[in-house]
Amino acid sequence: MKGPELMQLPTVLLGILTEHTDRENRLSMPQILAHLEEKGITAERRSVYKAIRILNDSGFRITFDRSGNMQGYRLQHLFTPAESLYLIDSVRNSFSLTEAEAERFCTKITSLMSSGEKELLNDARRDVIHTDNSNVMNYIQVLLEAVRDCVYVDFRYYDISVTRQKKYRRRNEKYHLVPYAVISSENRWYCVFWSPVHRGFANYRIDKMDHVNVTEEKADPVPFSLGDHMRAAFRMYHGDAKTVTAEFDLSLTSQVFDQFGSDIIISSVTDRTFTASIRTAVTPPLVSWLLQYPSLIRVRAPQELIGRMKEIADILQKTYQEEK
Repeated sequence: MKGPELMQLPTVLLGILTEHTDRENRLSMPQILAHLEEKGITAERRSVYKAIRILNDSGFRITFDRSGNMQGYRLQHLFTPAESLYLIDSVRNSFSLTEAEAERFCTKITSLMSSGEKELLNDARRDVIHTDNSNVMNYIQVLLEAVRDCVYVDFRYYDISVTRQKKYRRRNEKYHLVPYAVISSENRWYCVFWSPVHRGFANYRIDKMDHVNVTEEKADPVPFSLGDHMRAAFRMYHGDAKTVTAEFDLSLTSQVFDQFGSDIIISSVTDRTFTASIRTAVTPPLVSWLLQYPSLIRVRAPQELIGRMKEIADILQKTYQEEK
């Protein structure tokens, strides 16, 4: 075997084992040698054994397995088919990726699978709205580095107008803020920024950011808890936290836990309802969630929220009375 071929052997062998072996499929040594021959490499068993040792020493897991009448070498893949399916579905349903980027990511994931494992995957695709901002992944990378270095970042922030054009906020003036975390919520990516002017944290969607520039200006760190921020800023919590007490029908137990977590305070339970106190903010998303179950939820406190629910009820009644 020639020197150049010997150097290529581990890489070529890894590709062969990736494509043709998995938990259900193995390759015997004669089969491996035949595949190498198809790739233009004539190798001896001893060279293949050495290449396998090199790959295992490099962190790959290649084993010789016997199962019934089947025996041979196989690569233990990085992801199981179920894990690959989960990753692919998550990528394809991410709003923050362009359609082309999502498919490129999926191709990378499937490249780590055998041909047999790929056949297990379904190709069901949903009608997902993807962003047109092709810089999201690049922005995530630079923002992560800016978080690490605790430096200011300049950027513009925009909305999409009715004519489908970018409409920059603050009259196209740049934001000058300090990033503290890059997070995702409901298939969108956000950066948590600290504003020295407003003395507070706020979330900015990365797919709506433009002209992102990491400066060399160092910032003085301020106390920040990502866990507290996530509880306060996402899933209808954004704003000043209050204690909301409500009586829920028992049929809503799972929905309440899904929305607010299992650590809510339950003060009473009957054969039909339970009363719970939830630390959250009185926001439109919270009100919208409560309105999904008008006959199954009765708000007990705070009065501010009770008043808001009554106000909405009056507005709806007047609106549909006028229409009639």
